[in-house]
Amino acid sequence: MGGVLEYTHHNTILHRLNPITKLWVSLCLCMASVLADSVVVLLLLLALDFAVAAVGKVTYNAFVMMKKLMSLCLFII
Repeated sequence: MGGVLEYTHHNTILHRLNPITKLWVSLCLCMASVLADSVVVLLLLLALDFAVAAVGKVTYNAFVMMKKLMSLCLFII
């Protein structure tokens, strides 16, 4: 298995999108998560993130990355 952040090629609509579009969507999701003032909104953004991962067929990588980020957040807290 390669690294979690390595590119994996799949023939999905997400992989065929223009890279600039993917960057803008990522930026908008990051801004929305920083500006969110409710736990419900954050949970909805998390669900949206996993839905996008499912469309891109990279759910395993998303779960591994989430697990690593959660351990980092717990360490920081």
